[in-house]
Amino acid sequence: SSGDAFTKKKTPILWNVKNQMTGDTIHILSNPKTEKLDSLLVFENAFVVSEDTLSTGYNQISGKRLVGLFNDDNKLHQVDIIKNAEVIYYFYNDANELIGIDKSKSALLRILINNDEIEEVFKLKDPDGKIYPESEFPDKEKFLRGFIWREEERPKSVEDLFSDDPPIELPKIKGLDNYVPAEDFFDDELMERVEKAEAEENKKDDTPTKAGRNIPKEPINVDSLPPTPTQKPTKKQLPKSVKNP
Repeated sequence: SSGDAFTKKKTPILWNVKNQMTGDTIHILSNPKTEKLDSLLVFENAFVVSEDTLSTGYNQISGKRLVGLFNDDNKLHQVDIIKNAEVIYYFYNDANELIGIDKSKSALLRILINNDEIEEVFKLKDPDGKIYPESEFPDKEKFLRGFIWREEERPKSVEDLFSDDPPIELPKIKGLDNYVPAEDFFDDELMERVEKAEAEENKKDDTPTKAGRNIPKEPINVDSLPPTPTQKPTKKQLPKSVKNP
């Protein structure tokens, strides 16, 4: 079951690939067993927007609450809009020719998403609306109430996810110098001093010690050494025995 939850409040926004989702409160639930996203809950003023890929318009869905389901790739594949649901959706045929623009209301809407784009829209309860030819679609009808396209807030990289975070400031500890970045600490002058100290240390290692000064540098031929004089062992004089008187 879905146990872990992530919540965003205060004009939150959530991007799922090409789809912008907003609402008063957003909950994202994950499945601890599969370690994947499970569902999305948006409470009050739920709104989904995506740019239409073949025109300058926007596909839009709004309502009181939103329930979304994720697939195994952590992408939304189904979205239900519950209560006061409205939709503006651009319809195309298989030849990518615009058939019309649907603007409708329903008590319950279900949207199926495929390849990060809205594939089908189902009006499940009390539908009301019409499909306009593009030439007859009034400009004032092109946006649902509450529409805001927040493209500048869309993250383009992992770093963008943390762009609003304040820079980390290390606390200053009394008695310690301020932090110096590594590239400034290991400067050319310091490295030159380190190399010079290492050279001096190596020079000391090459200086012979007193005990090793008389060690010949060339190998010695043992056969060329003069013979060492030997002394024959002498018999010890045993003490004469003393007879008892």
